[in-house]
Amino acid sequence: AFTKAWLEKKYKDCWLIMDREESASDNGYALYKYLLEKHPEINAYFAISRDSEDVAKLQEEGFRLVFVGSNEHKISIRNSKKLFYSYFTFEYSNEEAQRIFLGHGITKDDLPNPGLRSSDYFITAIDREQDYLSERTDLRAIKVGLPRYERLVEKLKYSEEIKDSIIIAPTWRSWLYL
Repeated sequence: AFTKAWLEKKYKDCWLIMDREESASDNGYALYKYLLEKHPEINAYFAISRDSEDVAKLQEEGFRLVFVGSNEHKISIRNSKKLFYSYFTFEYSNEEAQRIFLGHGITKDDLPNPGLRSSDYFITAIDREQDYLSERTDLRAIKVGLPRYERLVEKLKYSEEIKDSIIIAPTWRSWLYL
């Protein structure tokens, strides 16, 4: 029973972050975890389906959730300062918010979904990816690394348990085989 004015104030200039609406396991999740740990002063929220199996885990981890499709979700988008997403999932519009596409892997040899053209920024992880996108699209590609890769590096750096591990990273690319 929150008033619209109260919700607009709550979400004013927020950062709204999202992976797929039904799950939290990609770059949006990793970015939110980073903000929660390193920048709690940022007014950030994570958007996810109310029916997602990840809701309980996110609540335990201290995530501030907004449920996709709810009136609160629509208000949070309209009042956000930045919209971060790893899949093209924001159905509603806020022309004033910066849209930052986090992606969910390295973009190579195939152009991203044309729906991403309205993104203010396309986050890349390596120079070749940034160059590829800059030469072939009108996207503003910036190389800052992918949040889930950065999280993995941090875990490897400080964990004795996995220090000498071999990481296997499957791909959907049919031409890349061992």
